[in-house]
Amino acid sequence: MGATNQTKYPSNLENQKPKIVLTGGGTAGHVSPNLALIPSLEAEGWNVEYIGSSQGIEKQLVEQVGIPYHGISSGKLRRYFS
Repeated sequence: MGATNQTKYPSNLENQKPKIVLTGGGTAGHVSPNLALIPSLEAEGWNVEYIGSSQGIEKQLVEQVGIPYHGISSGKLRRYFS
């Protein structure tokens, strides 16, 4: 008997799309590449959601695309010891 690569999902998950969560923010330098990926991911059957700052520019950019956005509290990364 040969092994198969078929994954068995619980019946309530069989018709659900796989989910991917993208993140990035601040100056939109990480947001732009993520936004460029979204159409391809959706075309391949992914359910795309985004996590970013509650107050950042990424919120406006991602909401324009129409995917779910989850805002979190965040702050600047300080790179000095004082």
